[in-house]
Amino acid sequence: MRGFWSYAKERLLKFHGVSKDNFIYYLKELEFRYNFRDNIDDSLYKCLGVIN
Repeated sequence: MRGFWSYAKERLLKFHGVSKDNFIYYLKELEFRYNFRDNIDDSLYKCLGVIN
């Protein structure tokens, strides 16, 4: 859990703050990126249906 929060804090600082309404979306994106950080491109393309 510490690893994720360190990762999330570092990434969120780049946005210079996010609105309460959109925070969950930023968090979900960070969760996805953290879980698939080794092969983010392939995973993202598969989710988008670009690669069969």
